[in-house]
Amino acid sequence: MNPQQDNNPYHSIETSLSSPGAIAMIRVFYSDFDQLDLPIPELHQLCYARFFDIDDGVIARWDFNSIMLMPHGGIAVVRSISEKLIEQGVQLRIEDDPSKIYPEAQNEIEATMLSFLAKAASPLAVDVLLSQPSRWGSVGVTQQKNSMNTRDDQIIDTDGHIALQRLVYPPVVVAIGRSNVGKST
Repeated sequence: MNPQQDNNPYHSIETSLSSPGAIAMIRVFYSDFDQLDLPIPELHQLCYARFFDIDDGVIARWDFNSIMLMPHGGIAVVRSISEKLIEQGVQLRIEDDPSKIYPEAQNEIEATMLSFLAKAASPLAVDVLLSQPSRWGSVGVTQQKNSMNTRDDQIIDTDGHIALQRLVYPPVVVAIGRSNVGKST
C-alpha cells in the first residue's frame, strides 16, 4: 500500500529500535495533520518543536502526507513519542517494504540498503552498505527477490549474507573471569 494513498494515520520508526543514537527518525503518515498536537511545517520546510512535553527536536515535511520527527535518539524518548502518537490515533506500523519507506531510491536494492543504513549499529557497516547498490548493479541485479544471475542462471540470495548482517546487527560479546586475569587485554 502506498503511504500517500493510506487514509489510516500511522507512524514508523526508521532508526534502530534496539540501540540509542544521537537523533531518531519517526515518520508520520497522516492526511490531516491539524489533528496532531504538533506544529506542522510548510511543505519542504523544517521547524524546531517540542514533542508532547517529552523532548525537543526538528520536524521536517518533505511531502504532503508525511512528516519526519527527529527527537533525541534515546530508546525511552522514541518509545514515549511513539506511545503519544498512538494515543492520538496514529498507529505504529512496521513497514516491511523498504521501497515504500524510501520512494527516492532508484531500485529495490538501493531502498533495502537505505533501510539497513538507518538501522546499522556499527560504523563499519556504512561503507559496505553504501557500496551494495553499485556492486549488485554491476552484475545486473536490481531486485532483491527472484533475481537471476545471467551467467549461471542461479538465484542470488541477497538476504543470506551473514557478514553483512553482523555489520548491521553486531553480536554482543562478554568477557568473564576472575579479577586481574587479563580480560581487558
